[in-house]
Amino acid sequence: MLFLQLNVRAAMTALLLLAPVASFACRCVEPGPSAPAYKNAAAVIVGTVVSVRHNLEKTAIATVRVSKRWKKEIADEVEVATVATTCAFDFVQGTEYLFYLRELPANGGYSTARCRGNVAMDQSEKQLYWLKRNAVSK
Repeated sequence: MLFLQLNVRAAMTALLLLAPVASFACRCVEPGPSAPAYKNAAAVIVGTVVSVRHNLEKTAIATVRVSKRWKKEIADEVEVATVATTCAFDFVQGTEYLFYLRELPANGGYSTARCRGNVAMDQSEKQLYWLKRNAVSK
């Protein structure tokens, strides 16, 4: 009987160790509606990712060359950080995006995340149409 109990425990332990680990995905609609994305952003830009680097906290920081601005004046080149979670925005070097940015109070930089409404320019037709009709270009 003891032998059976040990085998059952070993089997249960093996199942727990080999079972897939649940991952918690970022919960949002991508790219999401334009009006709330615009309202919640400090700035909205069209920009091309020039480079991407990672810091010690595994946060990605992209250098973005800006070609169009809404809501506020922004330099021609800015750094945009993303969070080190499942909601991190996946910057791709050389790709042009429509970004919805938040200001980082600590250093005056900007941040974004997957759920902010960002979209690659080749998929941005609806968002650009909304911005043209409703937003103030800078």
